[in-house]
Amino acid sequence: MLYILETPLHFGLLLISWILLLLFVLVGFYDTSTKEKRLANVWLNFITIFFLFFAFSVLLIMIYQLPAAATADQLLPYFMALWSCYAVYGFFAIFTSLSTDFLKAPIWLRYLFLIGTISFLALLWFLVTPATIFLVFDGAMNWLAMPLVLLAYGGFLWFIYLLLFPFFLTYRVNKTRQHPIKTGNWIVWVGGVIVDIGALLIALVLFLAPYTLIALSIIVIGMVILFIGGIINYRAKPPTPEP
Repeated sequence: MLYILETPLHFGLLLISWILLLLFVLVGFYDTSTKEKRLANVWLNFITIFFLFFAFSVLLIMIYQLPAAATADQLLPYFMALWSCYAVYGFFAIFTSLSTDFLKAPIWLRYLFLIGTISFLALLWFLVTPATIFLVFDGAMNWLAMPLVLLAYGGFLWFIYLLLFPFFLTYRVNKTRQHPIKTGNWIVWVGGVIVDIGALLIALVLFLAPYTLIALSIIVIGMVILFIGGIINYRAKPPTPEP
């Protein structure tokens, strides 16, 4: 028996985000099939958004499939997959940034961020056990809270991977752009930050359980902003800069 009627708002908000991400994935796949120049960057962008889409798919299936009063054992496989996908998304997000001509990062810096992602995944898979997780009820359904060490390390990587470097890249790119593409880039960055803030609030469910619904609403708002910025950029079609 399915229990989606117990959490209609959770499911509905996630479904909206999932549909918008699906549109991004389809557009990204279309770009990989039609663009000939800078195909590597196009593929990196596609892989980045695909892993975010996959993470939201796991969360959507979890809410659809499990009862609102799901046990820790039932939730754990979903949360492991969710956190793993989101970690890989963060790596590809920063790897895409470092692979552009606007940053020209040295190879050792890319390996450093790869080590950061691998170490986080290692902590996730070796540290998370039934004895180290916490079952949290947000007023509508159960969630899993991860160990504090993992939350702290993940928050540190979140700040660098998904906030600091994307801002730096957007700033560098916009130094060579004109409106409307410059506006579109900032809108995309703001939307992405809002989505990632919502994801961070969900990760902090141990402390912010009553605000889970607000976090999902924030994610939807961020997705809509991302979509608007993406439309502006896609219609503007800026010329490809010379390397």
